[in-house]
Amino acid sequence: MTQNFDLKQALKKAQETGELFLASLTKEQLQKLGFDASVFGEFKFAEVYLMWSGEEFFLKYLLDGDVKQYYIERPKDLGGEEYLHEVVDMYLRQNTVLEEPGHATILMVKIHPFGPNGGAVYVYQVAPQPTDYMRIQSFYLATFDDQNTEVPWGMGFTPKEAIEDAERKWAKYEEEENPFKKILEEVYN
Repeated sequence: MTQNFDLKQALKKAQETGELFLASLTKEQLQKLGFDASVFGEFKFAEVYLMWSGEEFFLKYLLDGDVKQYYIERPKDLGGEEYLHEVVDMYLRQNTVLEEPGHATILMVKIHPFGPNGGAVYVYQVAPQPTDYMRIQSFYLATFDDQNTEVPWGMGFTPKEAIEDAERKWAKYEEEENPFKKILEEVYN
C-alpha cells in the first residue's frame, strides 16, 4: 500500500507518529534544491524526515543511512515555520509516492546486564507483519543500553549472529571495552 501526502497530511502524520519519511536525495539533488551540503563533507545521499518534538516540527537529514551522521534543521534555521512548510512541501514533491509504514512485533528474548552501572546488552526478535509489498523474514537485533541511550549494533538470523555482528561493529567504531565480545566469551564459548 502506498500513500501520497500533501503538506497538511504530512504535518498531521508526523504529529501522530513523531516522524515521517519525506524523501531520499543524492547530495547533488539536495544542492539543486538549495541545501548547502558543503559543510557535511563527503556523503552520497540523505534521507529526509519531518520530525515532531511535541512542541515544534523540524527536519532531520540522515546522511548515507548512518544514525551517527545526521543534521537537524529547525524552523528558526530556515527563517520561520512558514519556510519550513515550504521546504517540507518541496521534499514531498521530490518523492511522489510514499509507502505506508509496515508493522513488526518486537520481543526481548535475552538480556545480559553488566552490574549496577555497567549497562546491558539486549537481544530482540523482530517479526515483521507481512503486507502485499513487504515480506521480510524475522531477525534478531543486538543493542547496548548504557543507561542513557539504547543503540542497535548488530543483526542476524539467530541471537548469536546478532551479537557477533554487533561485536564486529563495536570493535570497528568504539575504543571502550566491547560488551558484545564479553558476552560471546561468557555465554557462547
